[in-house]
Amino acid sequence: VSDVLLMEKYFVEDLHVPRDRIQLLLGSREHSSREDPMKPSPAHIIDALLGIMTNPNVEYGDNIVIYFSGHGSYYQHSEFDDNERGELGYVEALCPIDRDTPGTNGKPTPDISDHEFNAILTQIFRAKGHRTTVILDCCHSDSISRELPEPGARYSRNERCDA
Repeated sequence: VSDVLLMEKYFVEDLHVPRDRIQLLLGSREHSSREDPMKPSPAHIIDALLGIMTNPNVEYGDNIVIYFSGHGSYYQHSEFDDNERGELGYVEALCPIDRDTPGTNGKPTPDISDHEFNAILTQIFRAKGHRTTVILDCCHSDSISRELPEPGARYSRNERCDA
């Protein structure tokens, strides 16, 4: 939570972004309910991202910053081959605050996979242009936005994770 609040302070005080142009999802496992609209659950994270596309205050070509501070994970998955030898590929994921807790259907709350996140980013790019910066402050986030549809995308690959 403190990292997100520091980023908000930076955007408001240093970059002079109006506070009403910033959407925050904050919470802790202990102090928020599943229905809390500010809780960074998978549904709320995805709704916030998809909301960028329909937000009339965000015009095509505007600068957009998406910042995630939390946990990341990865899983071996047989459907995704990483190389020509057919070795198992990996799915990397963003971990929402309520991951693995029972959902309304009784099943564990899923992570947001790199494939799902990348598909949402592609929709945002098509709707609002390519002036989007994604900052992922979590482990195992190398591939979250690796298959961007247009050239010119840049990213920094962190060689190690100290978290």
